[in-house]
Amino acid sequence: MVKFGSRPIGLAEAVLGEINFLRPQQGRVKAGSSSSPKRGFSFSTRASQLWRFSLGSNAAVLKKIGKGGTANAKELAAQMDYLFSKSASIFGNGVVLDADAKGLTKDERNEIVGDWVEDWRGSPKNGHTTHLLMSFPSHVRPEKAKLIAEAWAFEMFQSGEHQDDVWSYVAALHTDKAHPHVHMVVNNRGMVNDSWFFMAKEHVFNLDVMKERMVAIAAEEGVFLDATSRAERGLLSYGPSRAEIERARVEGRAPEERPREGKALEDALATMAKTADVMRSLQHVAALTGLPEIGEKIAKAEEA
Repeated sequence: MVKFGSRPIGLAEAVLGEINFLRPQQGRVKAGSSSSPKRGFSFSTRASQLWRFSLGSNAAVLKKIGKGGTANAKELAAQMDYLFSKSASIFGNGVVLDADAKGLTKDERNEIVGDWVEDWRGSPKNGHTTHLLMSFPSHVRPEKAKLIAEAWAFEMFQSGEHQDDVWSYVAALHTDKAHPHVHMVVNNRGMVNDSWFFMAKEHVFNLDVMKERMVAIAAEEGVFLDATSRAERGLLSYGPSRAEIERARVEGRAPEERPREGKALEDALATMAKTADVMRSLQHVAALTGLPEIGEKIAKAEEA
């Protein structure tokens, strides 16, 4: 047995390491504040996301829009017209913005297009821009969704915290659906060191880490999210594409999901098996730390 203070600790706790939080925190918690949770144990990154999921958090939705990059001024202008003619609020460093503006004027959109295209060179496969979508649960107020997205975008594209460069971007908050969501368009050419912005599994900008930062920033604003994958949540299908969602809307039906097949299905089943092992360990941790009601929730989540 591993010792922690005077209490023996079982294998599950030893494997998971220290646990910083056991219950979701209510309200906004700032680092170093008196309301910060007392130091206890902390989960591994994956275990902490599954802990959140088992307690009823909502999945963080962050997507890179396939074929959303633009190759020339005409494509970028069309994208800007679509995103910023129906927005409820805007933010970004791509142009000097009116903080109270709901959208970009035609002149502002043209200014962004002109500034960005001026430095474009060559014909990159995925375009000169990246289009990201961040969506929130329906109970999150649009103002809160914008606050979280704005803080996240600043960290990713302006702070230099993840890579030593700054990227120009603009973002539009949309409230035309039940779930408030934010579209972000990033100019891939870095403004300081000419670094190319891209997302890849082994790169500093990878979807898992970017989602985890969304979850952490949302938690500071009292919004309880998790960065679990569909397979970790027990889903053996792909979510519907934006094209399918639009087709379903036009045809008056529910969007259809695509089933996984072949290796993709095998990988998802393997992920589900690993997830079940972690959930059993989390249930054990909850029992050892005197949180039986949380242990019951984890057990139900594992069975779902």
